[in-house]
Amino acid sequence: MDPALRRCDTRRVWYLRGVLEHVHAVGKSVRVRRMGFRELARAAQGELPCSLLLKNVKLLNVRTAEIMENTNVGVYGERVAYIGEEELPATSVHDCKGKYAIPGMIDTHLHIESSQVTPPGFADAVLPRGTTTVAPDPHEIVNVMGVEGFRLMLEASKNLPLKVLMMVPTCVPSVEGLETAGADLFAEDIEKMVRMEGVVALAEIMDYDGVVRNRDRMMDIIEVGRKYGVTLDGHCVFLTGKPLNAYISTGIEACHENFVPESAIAKLRAGMDYVKIRNLELMSRLAPDPAGYASAFAGALQNVPDKRSIIFCTDDIMPDVLLQRGHLDDVVRTVIASGYDPVAAIQGATINAATHLRQHDIGAVAPGKFADIILTNDLRKLDIDTVFTNGELVAKGGKMLRPSQKHAFPESSKKTVKLAVPTEADFHIRAPLRDGRVKVRAIDMSSLLTNFAIEEVEVRDWIVQPAASSAEP
Repeated sequence: MDPALRRCDTRRVWYLRGVLEHVHAVGKSVRVRRMGFRELARAAQGELPCSLLLKNVKLLNVRTAEIMENTNVGVYGERVAYIGEEELPATSVHDCKGKYAIPGMIDTHLHIESSQVTPPGFADAVLPRGTTTVAPDPHEIVNVMGVEGFRLMLEASKNLPLKVLMMVPTCVPSVEGLETAGADLFAEDIEKMVRMEGVVALAEIMDYDGVVRNRDRMMDIIEVGRKYGVTLDGHCVFLTGKPLNAYISTGIEACHENFVPESAIAKLRAGMDYVKIRNLELMSRLAPDPAGYASAFAGALQNVPDKRSIIFCTDDIMPDVLLQRGHLDDVVRTVIASGYDPVAAIQGATINAATHLRQHDIGAVAPGKFADIILTNDLRKLDIDTVFTNGELVAKGGKMLRPSQKHAFPESSKKTVKLAVPTEADFHIRAPLRDGRVKVRAIDMSSLLTNFAIEEVEVRDWIVQPAASSAEP
């Protein structure tokens, strides 16, 4: 055999072996998902009563982008059995009175820790907002506790009404040599986490410089993801030309770092499978032209002929924003209000997201899919009236019907920040001269991007003096 073909076959064997090992690791959940399909087929034909019938809905078919008027949705157990005009027998009937039925929304990039709650608390906050599946990157806790922190987040995410499909943090620390963290993760650590039950992807590969420069650490980590056949999520700010091509060539499929529409479109044109767009209104606050930012961005996306590669996500949401504005529903509402097509916006938070994560059981209201269904009065306003997950009513009128069970974290996960008691001297920054003025490097916080700035500050008695705040009288 040609040696090149032999190498190709070897790579294929290792790839398939990795996929099989990963399937074995998550085999329990896969088997549970496939149980009952015979009964589901019978319920679809009215031979068994549905457990739930959603009567009289306007169904948004995310496959065809059509509104199907006067539709009934039959649910058997956790899954949809039937969609159509016929009113099948059911043990429970919910008259939807003409409300729109859309799939539960899927957030493909977020950090639960940014909302300063545990997974159960997060579930109770986002489910009433219509988010029924999340794919979090527990980057923050893994930076503190390493692989053990990842395992704790997985455990805390089990048995929730919210589907949690975990991504493995790939860059701990974010960039090698630039910062310190509570852990330094390499390919062998990534492989331990990928093999855990409930993992679907490698999270944002943010050391794009390491990828483009072919550094062993990042390339070995990517190789683990390819070996196990999981989704490779990206993070590349303003890469263009050859470096962008190199980044995509490794198998990285998506990127959420799109501060301007030109960047997102350039990535799609270069062959990236998906671009993820965050909340345009929140991003506009730090844009050079806040007034026209959202409408210009949405208009550029609207002009993309094929929108199947456009996804919406939240990334980091502070708890006050989550409570006051919402979650993925707010992201979708904002892009619609900015001029993007409502159906395409909902597709970007449902079927496109599911396809990206390779999760074919969610993302649409269709026979065989999990019955994760939202009822809303208006596709543009996207006011979330009712939320079903796995065929069960979990939220109504913006409130959970039953709170999720709290998770008890071990003592080892607490008091992980260990600092000496600070003294006044700890806050003194010494300068190389006794009195006068010196130039210092500062971080510009007025932009979405972290930029370095040079400022001039006063020095008195060898100590840098803090600049007066503009908020002071």
